[in-house]
Amino acid sequence: EYLKGPMYWHEDKLQGILPQYPGEPIYMDNKLTSNVVGNLKTFSSNELAFLSFLFFGIGLYGNLMFNVYDPQWISVATGNDFNV
Repeated sequence: EYLKGPMYWHEDKLQGILPQYPGEPIYMDNKLTSNVVGNLKTFSSNELAFLSFLFFGIGLYGNLMFNVYDPQWISVATGNDFNV
C-alpha cells in the first residue's frame, strides 16, 4: 500500500483521536502547523529576495515594452489592432 503514495486514503489507516486527512492543512492546538506553507519553508530569505527582484524585473520589462518602447495604445486609439 505504501507505493500508492500519501494521498491514498483508507479508513483502516486512521489512527488516534483526531486523524489527519490527506491534502488538508494540519492543525495542532487549534493552530496551523508550518506544513501548510509547503515547499516555501525550504526557501531562504536570499532566494525569496532573488525571486522577488527577478519577477519584478520581468514585470517592469513587460510594462515598459507595452507602454513606452513599443506603445500599443496608440495603434488601438487610431482604430487598429494591437501590435502583435
